[in-house]
Amino acid sequence: MAVFLRRQAVLENPAPSNPFVAPVKKEEQAEDIGVSELFDNDVSKHFETPNFGSSSIGLYPVAGGVGLSTIVRFGHGKLSENNSDSDTVILVSTTAADHLYKAQNLLRTGTTSHGQQIIGIVLVEDRPKLSKETIREAKKTLRMTKHSWGIPFVNDLREPKEINKLPYRYRKALESLSKVASP
Repeated sequence: MAVFLRRQAVLENPAPSNPFVAPVKKEEQAEDIGVSELFDNDVSKHFETPNFGSSSIGLYPVAGGVGLSTIVRFGHGKLSENNSDSDTVILVSTTAADHLYKAQNLLRTGTTSHGQQIIGIVLVEDRPKLSKETIREAKKTLRMTKHSWGIPFVNDLREPKEINKLPYRYRKALESLSKVASP
């Protein structure tokens, strides 16, 4: 019986120097890229960086509390809340109904109240699970512009703690935005 227990222990935890037992291979797990209901789970469409030339492009919030300061905070100095010097802007909106309606109105006019041209939108998901009605309205908003980016809901951003690593979709959207918008 002691021999059986010894064999079982060797099989469960093989010694690295045992020539008769193959070493356990540790598989690297690929990072979960997450799913986007707004972009039909196609993560490549909104990560492409359009080229708008050398003009200054700012981020323009449709209302307060859309997540602009958080986006700027994690943009590592490449994004700015100040859009007064910009001749073109990218709207920033959450998926809240009133924010979507404000974004749609601005996209219909094509300019902000300051006369800045709107070239795209950043949609920030404001909750983990969006309703079908919200998804339908958000997709309607996204279809109104050629360029769009999606920022997923991240619960840890609502907590007063330090975040070590943002989700993949968040990082990729920020990377693409940083290449387009200038501080």
